[in-house]
Amino acid sequence: MFGYPFSIHYLKTAVSRNMIAERLTNKTYLSDLDYKKTPGEKYFYGEVSNFDFSLESISKNQQLSNFAEGRILGAENDMYVELKLGSFQHQRLFFLLFSLFVVLFGFNIYYAAQEPQGFQYPEQFYQMYGYDTNIFLYNLTTPISLVLIALQLIIGVSIFIKYKNHKKSIPKTISWFNDLWNATEIDKSQVPSVLL
Repeated sequence: MFGYPFSIHYLKTAVSRNMIAERLTNKTYLSDLDYKKTPGEKYFYGEVSNFDFSLESISKNQQLSNFAEGRILGAENDMYVELKLGSFQHQRLFFLLFSLFVVLFGFNIYYAAQEPQGFQYPEQFYQMYGYDTNIFLYNLTTPISLVLIALQLIIGVSIFIKYKNHKKSIPKTISWFNDLWNATEIDKSQVPSVLL
């Protein structure tokens, strides 16, 4: 879907579950360990366990996805990682912004389709502007409508920027996790259905 800044990817690795968590822990400021300082460069902030992780990117050097959540699936040395990447921490924030955009658009159309705004009677509008003037376009230039249009533009541009940055960061993020775990990206159909 265009403008939807979330994606799910699957990685396969021969590294054990404990090694996956340990390698990720070495690159993360852990919120559940009181931000314990460990040596080495940190790329994420969040929580890591042997079964799942929830991370927020803090790297200034690499363009990684803003948020990464994952589940570590499999047994022994046949491990799979379900990796959910996103520009927003939660999908509900995206849906809230998108819904607000749609509601503002709908209200603006409804507002513009009404009688001329700022006049007691439509005849006053026609006397001032003539009968060939479009009421819909006139209503779109009123201050209330211009504020609604400005809000729509701000929300639309922010969603577009988040989407564009997300699409640019996906390959770099996948590559970073592949290098960390000696993994390869696979299709969902290659993951055993028992694990999903």
